[in-house]
Amino acid sequence: MIELVATVREEFSLGPQVRTRLITNGSLLGRRSVQQGIERLAACEGEVWFKVDAGTRAGFARINGVVLAPQQVATNLRRCARLCPTWVQTCIFAFDGKTPDGAEIEAYIDVLRTAGTDLLAGVLLYGLARPSLQPEAPRLAPAPEAAMAELAARIRELGLTVRVSP
Repeated sequence: MIELVATVREEFSLGPQVRTRLITNGSLLGRRSVQQGIERLAACEGEVWFKVDAGTRAGFARINGVVLAPQQVATNLRRCARLCPTWVQTCIFAFDGKTPDGAEIEAYIDVLRTAGTDLLAGVLLYGLARPSLQPEAPRLAPAPEAAMAELAARIRELGLTVRVSP
């Protein structure tokens, strides 16, 4: 797919002003073919938006509906960032009226730190922009502005750029 995108970019002389982005959860980054695609994306001046919405197994299961080990997420994020400019894309929201607790935030920060903050372009931190279509929708609500600001500050302490979209 990336090769097709590269061909179209060349055919229409699309320069760096037209950015190509791959949004991924990174689950297949262990595959060499996926790594080659991401390398090709970098050669096309593209970037990756790598979804990380939690920092614990329980958090990944609750938010993303998958069983992910935080160490594996960090490893795949590191691998991706070494291949192509990579932004971490993180959604924060309230679930049953509660935003992520201190332990979840610490685990999330640890995933970023373990991945290598020096390799990351930054974090795209956003909230619920529209009603969810997931079965859990009635349990979801936008995170308070203070919670988003607090998480953004924690991420900035790691030396990362943070772009916040409530």
